[in-house]
Amino acid sequence: MNWGASIAQISGQYEQIYIYSREPREDSLKDAQDRAVKQTILAGALSETIELVEVEETPLAYHPENATRLKVKVVGKMKTKGRVLINRFFLLLFLVLAIQKVIV
Repeated sequence: MNWGASIAQISGQYEQIYIYSREPREDSLKDAQDRAVKQTILAGALSETIELVEVEETPLAYHPENATRLKVKVVGKMKTKGRVLINRFFLLLFLVLAIQKVIV
């Protein structure tokens, strides 16, 4: 029997309507990405591991200017402290299960 654990990456996303005729697309994308990164760091991700994984742009046809709903998603690895606690939890769980199997 194999025992293992998997830890998902920490993610963050940000969504806002930007008007590209007032603020260039590149600046808007940078702003949305920076805000998503801040959320990801607050959720417990290491800042140096965060990367952009998804950009969704939806032009708003009903808006008179060049408005677009911009949604970005970033992910990063969990901080080591949290990872160590989770690894200790699974080690303890494994030991408890192993002891139960020996006793039974």
